[in-house]
Amino acid sequence: MAALKYIDHPVAISVSQYEALKEKLVYLLMSHEAILSVYQMGSVKHPGISDLDIICVFKNDSQCHDNFRLQLTPDEKSILTHGIFGIQEKDLLKSMSYNLISNLKHLGGEKLIVDEPKTNIDLKQQIALEYLVKMLITIDAQVTLKIVKLRAFLLLAKAIEFDLELLGVNNGKLYELVKRVIQYRSQWYINTPNKEEITSLILSFNDELRLFLSKELQTSRLYLPAQSFSLPGNFSIQKSESFSINHSGFVLPNQFSFLGRKYINLQNRLNSFAYGLPFEIPSKDSIHEERFQFSKKMVQTNRQKYPHFIPLTTSLSIY
Repeated sequence: MAALKYIDHPVAISVSQYEALKEKLVYLLMSHEAILSVYQMGSVKHPGISDLDIICVFKNDSQCHDNFRLQLTPDEKSILTHGIFGIQEKDLLKSMSYNLISNLKHLGGEKLIVDEPKTNIDLKQQIALEYLVKMLITIDAQVTLKIVKLRAFLLLAKAIEFDLELLGVNNGKLYELVKRVIQYRSQWYINTPNKEEITSLILSFNDELRLFLSKELQTSRLYLPAQSFSLPGNFSIQKSESFSINHSGFVLPNQFSFLGRKYINLQNRLNSFAYGLPFEIPSKDSIHEERFQFSKKMVQTNRQKYPHFIPLTTSLSIY
């Protein structure tokens, strides 16, 4: 069995710490004149594993260049593991329908009308496939480089349950592995699996996700906006007749892992990954093309007006 190095272990965090951080974020965000509303997306089922997803809704045609994350303590950053999502009010409902964003909880500011999105069935399949591709790229690279972000794996793998549901999958090896991840999460602090169990799960998950996608992409249509493109880091996706993964570079021995973040950054610089995927480029005026153009506009808007906020777009960082 491959020797994997684990970082980012789950650490017990109380629900009250999540609530206190939400109150702090609402206070900070609502003090800015450009911010209209603050919402939480999803719920916190397993504190210490679950993260916090906060959406900031901006007034139309406003700007906000503040980086609120800089005002958080290290403990608070371990709850808000990534940046805050940000979007203008006029784009919110369309983004919800284009990206299956739901289960919003109003935290502060103006209470907007955010009904459950009505999403085209073809887009549901597209959104599921995009997330599965993102998960594959994330876990495959970590397994190859032999250093795994454990909490992030538990988060991403759990989310695949929803994607399999969208694809109508309710059995099979990948489905069973997702159920095992969910079981591990629910009992993590009272019955933590040993390293061998975790390693077996992650390696099996990576193998089955590869197999699942290679088969699924032969029958289900995935759409992407160009023949090839680069993703953040040394990752690329290319249009191909069949599913393939090509890794090039040098994997550092685990003995250097004491360098911490420098070790991970060096690994990323020394290695590159190219993913060949069967996909189609959407036709003009199709709903897929409209969605990609909308996503591109959201990314550009945030870079210019809200540079420290994550755009509410596709899970694949293709712009």
